[in-house]
Amino acid sequence: MLATAEFKLLGSSLFLVPVALCLSAWMWAGNARRMAATWTLLFVAGLALVAASKMAYIGWGMAIDTIHFHGISGHAMRSTAVAPVLFYLLLHSAPTGLRIAGILCGLGAGALMAVAVSIYDEHTASEAMAGLLLGAATCLGFIRLAGGMRKPALDRPRIASLSVFSVLVVSAALSVDNDPSSVMLESAALFLSGNDKPYHQQDASSNARSPAGS
Repeated sequence: MLATAEFKLLGSSLFLVPVALCLSAWMWAGNARRMAATWTLLFVAGLALVAASKMAYIGWGMAIDTIHFHGISGHAMRSTAVAPVLFYLLLHSAPTGLRIAGILCGLGAGALMAVAVSIYDEHTASEAMAGLLLGAATCLGFIRLAGGMRKPALDRPRIASLSVFSVLVVSAALSVDNDPSSVMLESAALFLSGNDKPYHQQDASSNARSPAGS
């Protein structure tokens, strides 16, 4: 099983958002601009759902306590969305069976991430499963739509340039010390809700002051 630091890095927004951006760049450079736009919109929509679910809990305490759900796992969603699309693009000229195998490997990687975040108590099982399902819907929806679209066509100079670009983008993102996404989500949730601190912290404070909490 992946070590804690390794799985956090592999599923983090610092790593997978730049990878998703690079996938869009490869499609755009290969004159598959409709495909690039479709992937970008679907991936951003998936990220927005993850963010909305977390902000709803931070700002207003919206959760499903019976299944311990407090927000969609971003690690599971991003991993499950990006890995199959990466394999799909790499194998778009390969035989159908090989393409399907690559997509299944990508889905397996997402499932592994969902298991990892549950084991390491980063998320509950319901939160990890929600991320897995959202990521699967994102990538499979894209692959389904991309089936009737023009595929990327790249010559060697473009491949070389994009390879350098991808390495630089991902390396620059990974050079950041801390992932700012959690802080940004919390700040946005507090601003929109008008609260001074996250809802669950307010609830804990009120319980500590009340007879029921003493």
